[in-house]
Amino acid sequence: MTIARLLALTTCLLLSTAGPGHAAQPEDDAEPRESPYLTLRQPRAWTVSATVRLASVDDFEEGLDDYRRRVTGRDFAGASFWVPYVERTASAIAPKNMVPTGDLLKENTEVDGSPDIEQDGALNPYARWNAPPGGRVRNVRLVSQWEIVSHETQFNDRLADGLAWPAGPWPAEVEQVLQTPLFLPAGDDLDAVHAGIDELVSRWTGGEDPKQAKPLTLAKFLAGKLQEHTRSVTEGVVSKRVRAGNRVAVRAEDASRSFTLPMDGLGTLLETGAGSSHDLALLLAHVYRRVGIPARVVVGVTAETGGRFGEEKGGEIRTWVEWALYDEERALTTWVPVDIAAIRARGSRMKSLGRPWDFFGSHRELDTIAPIALHLESPLAPALRPPGLVGVRVEGSAGRDAWLEVQFRLTRTPTGGAGRSRP
Repeated sequence: MTIARLLALTTCLLLSTAGPGHAAQPEDDAEPRESPYLTLRQPRAWTVSATVRLASVDDFEEGLDDYRRRVTGRDFAGASFWVPYVERTASAIAPKNMVPTGDLLKENTEVDGSPDIEQDGALNPYARWNAPPGGRVRNVRLVSQWEIVSHETQFNDRLADGLAWPAGPWPAEVEQVLQTPLFLPAGDDLDAVHAGIDELVSRWTGGEDPKQAKPLTLAKFLAGKLQEHTRSVTEGVVSKRVRAGNRVAVRAEDASRSFTLPMDGLGTLLETGAGSSHDLALLLAHVYRRVGIPARVVVGVTAETGGRFGEEKGGEIRTWVEWALYDEERALTTWVPVDIAAIRARGSRMKSLGRPWDFFGSHRELDTIAPIALHLESPLAPALRPPGLVGVRVEGSAGRDAWLEVQFRLTRTPTGGAGRSRP
């Protein structure tokens, strides 16, 4: 199908789609941004808890039970822990001036109860705790928490289709995102990934310039083509990974060489059509950027449904994409969520481009997902990047003989309180 045909077909069909809905009333002071293109509904306030445990071991076998039985002491030279949190995404907003709270415990004694806040470029902020050196230590444990309000999203395809590519530069917020490199899994070569993407896009568009299509049409078309390209969604691979809900343990010396989340790699997905849900989201973000669509990756933790109020527990880790729809006349940027894994899970063939899609812009499940990071691996804490999206730097030799465990949980909360305000 040619780009010109895409334009004609999409414009014709979008004329019959429905207009925008009405914005939901926000909880507390977490105010949704007003956009005529994306409506936020069903606000739900969540307390996100992250537990990070660093344990020293002599002898071990893979498995949480094994390493817990074999914990021993080591001379401790200090460690730092970085935990990401999200202030705002397309679907979620943290209460104003909120920062995480938490305690860092060394041998069950608090050593840092007031984190420093650091910013990682255009990505999310981080809370950093420091464990001072001294003594023989068997384990260091961090328990932190923060709040965020998540929403369902409803996308106005008809209105968004009226936007063309901007004639001038992207706004500063978008430029910052574009200047932040996307994660590249270990074993992947960036030039090879770009070459693979270029080949696919050329095949999909018949060799024509993708930007002949409007931003919405192109973004939806590329998501649909990746949906069709994906033959199977795998569980992915992480070295030394231990399955326990969303809890992940990894030997610290292997953490810097492992994927942040279960992934097969972009090269594998490009060549074979097989990859994990995280691979799909990451590849779509790379594809979008390659054709000139600003995009970022969002990682969140889901809530298990059916529990009583205040008793929801952390479910799986989900990854999706947000791309920037820019209204140059209004100087308004709207980030549009695209859950490519959810789209692929509901079929292997692209739906009509002229109709609204579930999980493209409109997403009925995002109110049950709390975003926790805008990256798959942070450049802020480069020493150890374990599965679980946190950064850990261990001083001295202790990190070579340690296990690192990360777990996220959700609790439904009606009001603020799981964080503190910036001074």
